[in-house]
Amino acid sequence: MSEKKKEIVKHVMAYVPSRYFSQFLGFFTSLFMKRFLGPFYAGIWDLLKLIMQYVDYTELGSTLAIYYKVPLLCGQEKKAEADKVKNVVFGFVMGCSIVSGIGIVLYALIFFNRLSGEMFWGLLDCAVIIVLERVHSFYVLLMRAYKDFVVLAKSVCFDSIVNLLLVLLIVNKFKIYGLYWTIIILTVLNILYIRRNVAYDLRFIFDWRKVVSYIQFGFPVYLTSVLTMMLNSIDRVMIIGFLGFEQLGFYSIALMSKSYSHQLSTNFSHVTSPHFMEDFGRHGNSDKIIRYIIDGTFTISCLMSIVLGLIYLFSGLLVTLVLPSFLPGLVSLKIFLFTSYFASLVSFPTNYIVTQNKQKLLVLFAAIALILNTGLNFIFIKLGFGINGVATSTAISSFVYLLIVLVYAILYFARLRQAVFYFLKIVFPCIYACLVVFLLEKFVSFRSLIFSSTVKAALFCIASLLIIFLVEKETKLVTVSLRHIKEMFDRKR
Repeated sequence: MSEKKKEIVKHVMAYVPSRYFSQFLGFFTSLFMKRFLGPFYAGIWDLLKLIMQYVDYTELGSTLAIYYKVPLLCGQEKKAEADKVKNVVFGFVMGCSIVSGIGIVLYALIFFNRLSGEMFWGLLDCAVIIVLERVHSFYVLLMRAYKDFVVLAKSVCFDSIVNLLLVLLIVNKFKIYGLYWTIIILTVLNILYIRRNVAYDLRFIFDWRKVVSYIQFGFPVYLTSVLTMMLNSIDRVMIIGFLGFEQLGFYSIALMSKSYSHQLSTNFSHVTSPHFMEDFGRHGNSDKIIRYIIDGTFTISCLMSIVLGLIYLFSGLLVTLVLPSFLPGLVSLKIFLFTSYFASLVSFPTNYIVTQNKQKLLVLFAAIALILNTGLNFIFIKLGFGINGVATSTAISSFVYLLIVLVYAILYFARLRQAVFYFLKIVFPCIYACLVVFLLEKFVSFRSLIFSSTVKAALFCIASLLIIFLVEKETKLVTVSLRHIKEMFDRKR
């Protein structure tokens, strides 16, 4: 049994639960924060967060050199060069953050008389947070690149627990000013906690030529992420423009379903990507790398097909019981699950395209999907399909983007007929899950919605054993996971 598979399973089983634990606590943290701040102060904080989000873009894609190049160079056993990439990028992004912070401070001082006290001190707080948060986020990026996922999992849990405690103790009493201090204290504690567990010997190195080369490497991926963000938000923009805020409110439950379901594939990708890049650096375009793409994408397809199938079967019950006023958006939610599925499969082929230095094509592929989505949204809205039409056009565009990216990546090592076979193999779990759901919806029905949903979900889980069998047959993932769990319990005895 491959040691690499064992390592990946260990990292996945440490990191993924920590993210869901953080998300669970984050829900209550956000709830308490909004209650303590009230609408006015919450609005101020949202504006300040927006400013900090824009400052994040000043790195111009240079941090992607850490995400891709560091594990690649480690795989090639070029540790000194990997260290240089790390320190040069660190020097650049910290310089950008410090300059941005100084600019915000100067703005606050110049327009002091026009700003409220909360806004003035909030801007000064932002200047400090931007620098501290850059250090923290850089450590997180390094933990991913160097595969320190066990430490990263612990730091994620530490952050969510401390954040909740600080909000309850400080924000509850001092409101917006307490929040300013909370974010600073939290970030400092996060940095200290990480440094206690890992040491990356960060140094400021200013090498403009290297910085330019890293930006040239990362900017196409960076631009692709911007276009993808636009692709993921154009539906909301057009719903507001053509259908109004109430329809966007109905549509919001579809967006909510994506934010929770997509976490699984995102977290899985965070773990597997540095392993993939490191092995590519060590082996190049070998059969092992090809198996990474096919098996990795197939595994995500299987996991997402099961998760999204269960969400589909329980969505009617949950919306009816918890959010009955959002029932007009239920069909959109179910259609939007296809978007979540297609979007979850692009990480492995995207990484492979980057390793071939063809990342500029990703910009073109994302632009095609964005144009297609915008056009279809307009057509479906004009035809009177409303938010269901928007959800359908988004799913179609996501499918086209996946098809282009995945087939282009596979054609590097396979002929067209084989590429079609690989594509059908990857999407088979989704086709199978859709068929099972269709049959359950058609033939299984009871008066009680709770009982009906439960029975359908139970039957779907039984039918999903075939998908689990296929994952085990192709990857031995179940065997490796069970063995890892057994070893964990053995160590605790």
